[in-house]
Amino acid sequence: MTYKNSQKDTLHLSHSSRISNKTFHFIYYVLLTVLMVFVIYQVLIFFDTNNQTTTKINTPDIKLRVPNDEDLIIGKEAARYQIILFTDYECPYCKDLEADIPTFFRDFGTSTVAFRIRHLPLAIHGNSFQLAIDMKCTQTIFGNNRALELGRLLYSNLSFDYKSKKISYPKDIRESKEMEYCMNSATTTELIRKDASEALVNELSKTPSIAIYDSKKGIYIFKYSGGSPYYYKKVLKKIISEDI
Repeated sequence: MTYKNSQKDTLHLSHSSRISNKTFHFIYYVLLTVLMVFVIYQVLIFFDTNNQTTTKINTPDIKLRVPNDEDLIIGKEAARYQIILFTDYECPYCKDLEADIPTFFRDFGTSTVAFRIRHLPLAIHGNSFQLAIDMKCTQTIFGNNRALELGRLLYSNLSFDYKSKKISYPKDIRESKEMEYCMNSATTTELIRKDASEALVNELSKTPSIAIYDSKKGIYIFKYSGGSPYYYKKVLKKIISEDI
């Protein structure tokens, strides 16, 4: 009897040990996978940043309209460096950059930097052109701040698979006859196409893309397509420190 019980106990311990080993190995491989993903991510950032830092800062070949009243502005019109941001409201990277704009103001000051939104709806995003029209019409009819609010709403409804979910616009925007007219206007369509065309002519084909205008010198001094907020901050630090 004692021997049989001892055998059972031994088998039970052996079984428990196997379960413990399996659990340990599972946790080990999960942690190892997480660590590998983190390392790969850091390596990609390192090489991306190093590649980006070779970009020429002074680029006088930029052919864009100077900052003007057609732009949707985030910040002060009198800021020295006006960053033209070409965006797509179905682009998750644009969403990340716009969410990071307050940190630019914190790091550089509102008298130094401001953002101006222009539209670059990409063909791969099925609704982005219509969203650009909605944004432009909201800006035209309801003003700058209401358009920025709508932009935040559009980004907040960007789903995990980078597709916009069905959005319910604020009632006054949704029921406005002026908005309806504006959204069906060929003039509005042409304004969006003008933004996108200028971006492409200047080899700004990815989103988000930027061009930095030095209002003190009256020239564009930098452009880049598809960069990260980290990189754009690095460029701004270089520009400001060297007063290019």
